[in-house]
Parts: sequence; structure tokens; C-alpha cells
Amino acid sequence: IYAAQTDEFVGELPVVEYRQTDASIDGFEFYAGYDVLKNLTLFVQGEHVSTKNDATGRQLPVTPPDRWAGGIRWGFEGGNRWHSGHVEARATSVGDGEASGADELFSRADTESYSLVDFSAGIHRSLDRGGLLFNLVVRNLGDREYIDFLDTYKQWYDFGARSPGRNVRLTVRYIF
Repeated sequence: IYAAQTDEFVGELPVVEYRQTDASIDGFEFYAGYDVLKNLTLFVQGEHVSTKNDATGRQLPVTPPDRWAGGIRWGFEGGNRWHSGHVEARATSVGDGEASGADELFSRADTESYSLVDFSAGIHRSLDRGGLLFNLVVRNLGDREYIDFLDTYKQWYDFGARSPGRNVRLTVRYIF
């Protein structure tokens, strides 16, 4: 069962209908890490999904492209009240996104592959009652312009809609 855009509109909004078909879906995801040193880990991960609408032979709508990542993570215990810290660098590569044809929801546009570099760091501060978790995450460190295949706004790419550029997020959580 999948949602598919029709060629009908109500005002400027597209009409979507739910359809049913027999389909084949397979894929895999994996993660492997190797501790190079006591607190230093190299890792790789990947995701692949293959789909087929058995009636048309085309892939199903909203089938994500392949995604691969690799990186390095350094974890440290620290001492006293500051502990459980980490620093991580990650590179992610996403393959070309291919629309399934007329059944593709919201946009029938293909997308080009892209690669991003992310950085994160965090540490835990123990308090007399509870603790604080500090995390800094910088996604798309290189501020690369791209459009993600699963982004439902991709049909407005020509009008300036893009996926997020560099995104810096600092979070502080209180644990009680």
C-alpha cells in the first residue's frame, strides 16, 4: 500500500490516493566498528533497499538511494565530575535518487548523489543531584548544497528550495 500523486489538483494542492500492489522488497543495513586503540574507533555503515512493483516492473515510490558512511570516534572517560566524552567525525555519501515514474509521491524528479561531512562532540558533567549532558553537532560542515531524494519539497528546487546547509546545534540536557 502506497500513496501516489494523481494528476488532479484542488486549488494548488495535489490530490493523493492510496494504491495497493504486489511488490518485492529486499535490502540490508550494517554497521561495523573496529577499536584501533582503547578509546579510538573506526566505523563504517551502509544501507541499501531494492524494491519492485510486480505489476509494472518499476521500483516502488519513495525508495531511498544507497547511503554509506564512515568515520572515527574518540571516547574518553575524563575524571571527577567531567566524564563520558566523545569527539566524532563522519563522512556520508548518498547515491543518486531515482523516481519510480508516475507513482512517485510529490515529485517525479531524480536527484544527484552527494557527500557530507559531520562533526560532533559531547561530555557529561555530574552534579550533586543528577547531571548535565553537553552535545555539539555540526552537520554538513562544508555547507554543501544538495537535495535529498526523500525531501518532499524537491519539486521546488528550481525555485530555491534546498536541503539544509551547515547546521550547528548545541544541546544541554539535565538528567535527574
